[in-house]
Amino acid sequence: MNIITKDNIVLKTSDISELNDLNNIYGEVCEYFSFDKNHQITSPKDCITKGDLPPNGSKDNFEMLSIYDNNELIGFITLYKGFPSDEILYICFMYIASKNRCNGNGYSIVNSISSYFKDRNFKSIRISVSLKNWYGIRFWNKCGFSLLTMVDIEGSFSDDNYGCLELEKTL
Repeated sequence: MNIITKDNIVLKTSDISELNDLNNIYGEVCEYFSFDKNHQITSPKDCITKGDLPPNGSKDNFEMLSIYDNNELIGFITLYKGFPSDEILYICFMYIASKNRCNGNGYSIVNSISSYFKDRNFKSIRISVSLKNWYGIRFWNKCGFSLLTMVDIEGSFSDDNYGCLELEKTL
């Protein structure tokens, strides 16, 4: 799958030949999300080979896309088509390298994905964002994810526990 956004941003299906560059970005991801010690982020190799699947999920419905800006790998996004129902796209994870943020790329990517999947008869997109990721909550809300579908908290709210919001955007 290739999705082209504005300003030379290209999303293409990730493959094993990109693993070194994806792992470099993954290292930044793990450092960035260190505030969520109990939440494990699936490695690029596992995403490409096995997928990051929901319960009873199928690898056929999972896709990892590499994000390029003028031929430079700047991030990745993982998608699951048909969870929790057939007409919903789930963005499992999205990350753009810190040096490539705050310039509209993320917003452009989400809008392009929304248009692409709306044209393929998906009705909505869902995401999960950590309660501790205030910047992420603000970003996803700005992208139109305004319907709260779930709040999930492991134990009591504390520095050592994980909690997240599931948000939805209607297409």
